[in-house]
Amino acid sequence: MSLDTSERGHSGFLYLKTPGGFEFVTSEPEGLLDNIHDMDLIQVGKVMDLLCSLVYGEGTDSLHHDEIHMLIRKHLSSSNDILKQKGVVGAVMALKHMATSDSESEIMSSPGSSIDSNNLSVRAGRAKELLELVMESVQNNVLCVGLLYDQLATAVCTCSNIDTTFLRWITDKTIDKFQDHYVKELKQVAQEGCPQFSLEAPEDEEEDAICLDIEGVLKMEKSNEDGSASGHPLCVMAPLFRLLRALQFRISNSLESVDGLLGCSVAMPKDLTDLIDDFSGLTQDEQIVILDCLFYCINWFRELINAFSLLRDQELQIKVLLRIENCITLQKVLARGLNYARKLDYKPPCCHFYTDIKQMLNEKPKKVEKKVGKGKNKGKRKRKGNKDDVPNTSTANVNKSVAADEPAAAASEVDRNVYRYYFRELEMEVFTTLSKDFVLNKKDIKKGEPALHPEILLFLLEDYVAKLDHCLPNTVKRISSLATSQQAAAAASIGFANLDRIAVNLIARRAVKLLPYIIKKLETTAEYCQKLLDENDGLHDGPEMFKEGSAEIKLCYGMLLHAVASTVGWSGFHSSAYNNLLRDCLRVVASRQNSEHMTVTSIKLLVLSSCEYFAGYSTRTLHLTSAENLVRVIQVLSSFVPSEPEPKKKLAEISKGFLSQQWHTLEGLPESGAVYNRQVESLVKTYFANVPDQLNVVESTAQWVEKEIKPPEKQGFHPCSRSLLSQGKGNFPILYRNLWYALETAINKALEAAGGRVGTKFKIWISASNVMSVLTNIIKQMEHRISHQAYIKQSQAILKMFLSDGMPVLETLLRSKREDVPGMLKVLQVTTRYLHALCVSTKKEKLSGLTAYVPVVRKTLETLIFRVKAMLVANNCTDAFWMGNLKNKTIRGDEILSQDSASTEDQNDGEEDELPEDEHSDADLDDISKKDDEDEQNDDDDDDDDKNSETEVL
Repeated sequence: MSLDTSERGHSGFLYLKTPGGFEFVTSEPEGLLDNIHDMDLIQVGKVMDLLCSLVYGEGTDSLHHDEIHMLIRKHLSSSNDILKQKGVVGAVMALKHMATSDSESEIMSSPGSSIDSNNLSVRAGRAKELLELVMESVQNNVLCVGLLYDQLATAVCTCSNIDTTFLRWITDKTIDKFQDHYVKELKQVAQEGCPQFSLEAPEDEEEDAICLDIEGVLKMEKSNEDGSASGHPLCVMAPLFRLLRALQFRISNSLESVDGLLGCSVAMPKDLTDLIDDFSGLTQDEQIVILDCLFYCINWFRELINAFSLLRDQELQIKVLLRIENCITLQKVLARGLNYARKLDYKPPCCHFYTDIKQMLNEKPKKVEKKVGKGKNKGKRKRKGNKDDVPNTSTANVNKSVAADEPAAAASEVDRNVYRYYFRELEMEVFTTLSKDFVLNKKDIKKGEPALHPEILLFLLEDYVAKLDHCLPNTVKRISSLATSQQAAAAASIGFANLDRIAVNLIARRAVKLLPYIIKKLETTAEYCQKLLDENDGLHDGPEMFKEGSAEIKLCYGMLLHAVASTVGWSGFHSSAYNNLLRDCLRVVASRQNSEHMTVTSIKLLVLSSCEYFAGYSTRTLHLTSAENLVRVIQVLSSFVPSEPEPKKKLAEISKGFLSQQWHTLEGLPESGAVYNRQVESLVKTYFANVPDQLNVVESTAQWVEKEIKPPEKQGFHPCSRSLLSQGKGNFPILYRNLWYALETAINKALEAAGGRVGTKFKIWISASNVMSVLTNIIKQMEHRISHQAYIKQSQAILKMFLSDGMPVLETLLRSKREDVPGMLKVLQVTTRYLHALCVSTKKEKLSGLTAYVPVVRKTLETLIFRVKAMLVANNCTDAFWMGNLKNKTIRGDEILSQDSASTEDQNDGEEDELPEDEHSDADLDDISKKDDEDEQNDDDDDDDDKNSETEVL
């Protein structure tokens, strides 16, 4: 293993001798030290950890000690925040290896006693001096203080041989700081503020009960000009507690000394809900204080959940669940307050200290323009917004009341994906809570028994699946911070810093251990969905389908399927090294289908049984997101047996069944919008990719779509087809373009299977030309810009394929099939004529997104015409062919005279903004030769001068 620094002209390598037998040596480590200047904090931590493990190991001289210390001191004394943070990270890595246990540390004090600095070992004494230097250097830098506490907590948790006397000394200092800055007596807080969220009954409150003074400390911060409170503002409270509980657990293997904090009160603004209701009537300073208090309180509860989730005491487990409920409640209140955050230019308090996340908040998603297409202006291209259309984001008038703009503020949606960067990370140990019993109704939870209800389960699952998606990717590897850019590494690790320190295979094993509990809860939620269907006579939009409490359970159902898909879909399962773990994973599922499968060793049999099990959920799926996740589960299962047709058949059946439904939101409204369209397209792709006889299926699908399709007359979402209720006017181009893509794929597969059999190939091209003709008739009824793009792109690709494979077949069979071959060409002519008209419309009306295809299409059409003429001449059939001039007509049949000016009107429905982007690459257009460009220029000249001369096959 080596770290090469040759990019900057250095030859510094690091080699380390490890217990596993790998031998490393050091050569010019100063090369790595020089490169630290260009690394981010994550990279600095990795490099310094490696360097310090060598420098402070046995048998090393003090030369490199001095180099490390000089670098740390240099960074700590810098006025640059980033360099100072690197100094903190480097110092903690040095402490981690400097304060390792030696023979002197065997003399230990009794548990719970204080440690005098004179009792420290030599190595621990040196570590103490370095830590005091760091604390003195960063005491006025809040970000560095928070980073120091988080890094120390991580070092305590991950390093097993740190000197115990040194840990006790840090513990004493940490307890004093936490108590002095954040904890007050409940009586005192009750007189000054409003203690809330106590988990203790009033009669059980002790005389010396404590309270966490969030409101008091925050007000003190705001009253100071520098915004700090002696280097310990509220933003470092959570990391300081994390360090404190890590130290306590490490020393005593218990959190008994700090468990009083789990249930103690928190001082918060009085009547929070009422304050949020009257938010617009508050001053700017009052609004910011309320929002800050909410963030601090939520993050405090999240750290409490991290600390106590693993403890087995039933009373503590119940308190942990209550703290999760507190988080859920406060996040709802916070979401309402954040509607006004943009008007305040509000920046939440920092809670992650290893990267700068301010720009994450500034990178807001683009707003979709509202469609105004009515009356005579309907169909015209939307005008680009100008500076007058941009809302005023100036902070000059933020102190004024925003009551006048209250409706607009309330209507705006908060981007929770942005604000999630300001919540403390939940650690993997928290998800052992998923093993608790699940109760559908909160009222049914028995007193004194820890159990989950839908809101708590949803809270946990949202974080759990995000972590699984981050660290257990299906196809791509997790980002390595040593091999990527600083920004990419930092962005990928926000909210996952602690998770990234755990080996991926260990996370996979934890996920497999939790899988039985996930499956059990999945069955419970599925039974609830089935009960809803039974109560509503199978109607998905029945009166009781959207009753109170059903939304959370439907979301849990989808999240549980997501968790299964992310667990089973881990790419590591495709390695033989994890076959045993894969069997354990599959047995959990297969045994629910057949209990005897707990002893089966065949992966194939386990996969088939698992697919059968999950296929049964298709009739109980009520929300489209759940449907998408269910399809994904069966997809990842089928990837283990790619040659088996049964899983693919089930995928096709289930996908078609979902496409045949009309889906509704959790509130009961018809589904629509960008997310809905993306999900529908995913199902369409899955259906066509898994049908057994793809060409016949595409042909039959196109035929009944042509029969059934009709543009809805009413506004809003209404199905265009009685067979595919998921397809409306706005998203019909999704089905249409995927019919084209499936046709091209099907032709390729069929031709490959046909081999050299000319008769079979001829039948394939007859079917293909029939489908293209049907697709041409469909687009005439349902015109849309995206459909036009799919038509011009895919028809050209298929015609090009026809020239290379189909024309030789026709040339061979023309003499023996004198009626069939010209008949097929006449059917194909339906496509070529419309394609010509589409090219004319594109150039005259300047249809966006289509212009680049015109020269390629025209070249293909010309080649086709002359190939057909040559074939007919060679077989003495010239009477079947004649050439003439076509009038320049658009796709709507309007003749274009040479003197007509080009229209700039783009005829579309204005709804394509919400359709997903076409994933198929247009890279082939970049390879158009210069000759094609010259041909296009010549075509332009011809169009301007006279009618376009085209050849036609009749």
